[in-house]
Amino acid sequence: MRYPTRWDPFFRDVMTVADLYRYPTQHFDFHRAQLTLTDRDR
Repeated sequence: MRYPTRWDPFFRDVMTVADLYRYPTQHFDFHRAQLTLTDRDR
């Protein structure tokens, strides 16, 4: 199925069902890494 690649860095022009099932975890991990403080940040 075609997806608009400008919406998200994990979207590709054509994605399989496996890609779609993998997407929520990739998306969550990406944002979790953005919001997680390291010991250096504290």
